[in-house]
Amino acid sequence: SPGNFSLPKLLRRQGYEVRYLLLGDHQNFLNLKRYYGPTYDSYRDDRDIDPTNASDDLRVFRELSQIPTAGAVGKPQFLMFGLMSVHIWGKRNPQFRVHLPDKLTTTSFSNIDRNSVEAYRNNYRNGILQADVVLGQIWTWLRDNDYLDHSIVVITADHGESLGENGHLGHARSLRTPELLIPLWIHDPRGRLQVRDLVFQQDFAPTVLDLLELPRPTSWDGLSLLDRVPAERWHSLYFINSGDQFGLIRNRDGRTVKYLVDTKTHGESVYDLDQDLMESNDRLRATSARDLTEFRRVLREQFGTLLPP
Repeated sequence: SPGNFSLPKLLRRQGYEVRYLLLGDHQNFLNLKRYYGPTYDSYRDDRDIDPTNASDDLRVFRELSQIPTAGAVGKPQFLMFGLMSVHIWGKRNPQFRVHLPDKLTTTSFSNIDRNSVEAYRNNYRNGILQADVVLGQIWTWLRDNDYLDHSIVVITADHGESLGENGHLGHARSLRTPELLIPLWIHDPRGRLQVRDLVFQQDFAPTVLDLLELPRPTSWDGLSLLDRVPAERWHSLYFINSGDQFGLIRNRDGRTVKYLVDTKTHGESVYDLDQDLMESNDRLRATSARDLTEFRRVLREQFGTLLPP
């Protein structure tokens, strides 16, 4: 919900200035701009920068000059940069079109052939090359403008991407690992973080607050990476536009198991993510009746009336 109490809203209450520089049209696509406000100190996306040249991340170089240096502000800053290079709608500039063929003939992926998979993978690889350069430019700007030595920097994403695995291309098509696995990289100048094997997307906001030594809202369900690793943790999986797919990830005593249900086909599957991250070996038949009963019970507790009777 746009009214949810988010990290930038909390930081603004703590005296931070909030600034957004987002490639892509966040004003029209799902009206995302509502989620970033209602108040901020500056906001620019494709609609403000150049709506005729959409989703070109190289424009971030020019737009960075619009953001004040750390010393010129006198207040702490929350800066959010949104990049589109790796997204299917992101523009790949000619110097980054290294892997060929990369031209997509369709964005409807119900029928996938070998040629479309190759082009999609190459298009994705080229996007990564471009994103690396843009992230490097942002990093240099943070350093040159006195932010880096005193800032927490998070690099993450909103979704993964299927590149032909399990017969899928794109994202929001399944609950399989390629579409859920995202980067999460955190720079903390004081070096307080330890590497963890299992981290969920909602964990990074509580982590940032911990690093800033600010209290966490009790309504947030993420865990800080400074917290002790819990003996057991459950995570629910559901895409609103794939209403027949539901899932759970259970981490217990360091073992991670994933349970998926397709309510349309009445199919169930179980994967050992420690040994089989890309889910090539369905362990349903090897799963004990006790574990299956627990998965089904927790699924119904988590999703309630969303599940069919």
